[in-house]
Amino acid sequence: MKRRIKSEMIKFNHRRDLKSLEEITSFQTVFILGTQKSGTTAIAALLSKATKMPATLDLLDSVEDSSWPLRISYGCQSFSSFAVKHKNDFSRPIVKEPWLTYFYDDLVKLFPDSKYIMVMRHPLDTIRSVLSRLRIPGNLESINYDDYRVLNDRKIWRLALNSSWNGRLSRNYIEALAHRWDVSAKLYLNNKECFRLVRYEDFLLDKKHVIDILAQDMGLSVKYDISGDVDIQYQRKGNNEISFIDFFGEKNYEAIKNICEDSAVKFDYDFQLNPHCLK
Repeated sequence: MKRRIKSEMIKFNHRRDLKSLEEITSFQTVFILGTQKSGTTAIAALLSKATKMPATLDLLDSVEDSSWPLRISYGCQSFSSFAVKHKNDFSRPIVKEPWLTYFYDDLVKLFPDSKYIMVMRHPLDTIRSVLSRLRIPGNLESINYDDYRVLNDRKIWRLALNSSWNGRLSRNYIEALAHRWDVSAKLYLNNKECFRLVRYEDFLLDKKHVIDILAQDMGLSVKYDISGDVDIQYQRKGNNEISFIDFFGEKNYEAIKNICEDSAVKFDYDFQLNPHCLK
C-alpha cells in the first residue's frame, strides 16, 4: 500500500512539474546574459523600468544553493527541473542571471522562442570589478577561500573562481575569472545570430538611448522615460581609480591578456595601450 501511494505521488509531482514547465516556457522571455559585474543588472533594471515589465534581476534562491551549477554540469539534475524549482523567477518577462550564461545550450532548448541579450565589458574592467565586489586583491598568486567572508557567506562565488567545472583548467583565481569571461565571449561570437549584443562601454555613453533601442529590438514598448533613473547605482561600485597593472600586478595582468585578448579584440577591446595608464 505504501509503495502504491508513493508511486501515485511521483506521478502527481511529474504531472505538476510538466504543467509548471509548460507555463514558464509559453512566454517569450527576454534573457539578459553576461558575466557578473559586466553591467547586466543596470541594463535589466532600466529595461524593466522603461517598459514597465517585471524583471528577475537574479535567481536569488539559487544563490543560496551553491551546488546547482555542478549538479547540472555533471548530469545530477536536469536543467528543466531547475527551472521548475525557480518557476516564479523564470516566469517574468525579463530575466537577468549571469550564471545562466554558462548553461545557454540548456536554456535555449527550454526557451527556443525567447530573446537573448549578451552584455559584454572589457575583461580587465570586468575581472577587477568582480574582485572589488568580493574584496579580494587582484595581485596575489593564489588565495585561500576561507580567508574571505563573502566566499563563506555566498559559496556559489567559489565556483566563479574555479573554471574546471566549466571545462577550463586554471592555475589560480585570476585565470579562472579570465576563462569565465572568455567562455561568455566565445558563446556570443559563436552564436551572434541568436543574441543582441550590448557593450557596457556603449551603454555608459548614452544609457537612455541604448535602453530605448534595446526595448525596440526586443519587441517591447517604451512606456516610461528613464532619464532621471540612468545614474542609479544598482550594485556596489568597483575600484576604478587604480590602474590595471597596479591592481593586478604584471604577472596576473599578462595571464588575463593571454587568455582573453584573442576574443577581446573582436569586441574592439584593446590590450595594447599602456596598462600603467589604463583605468
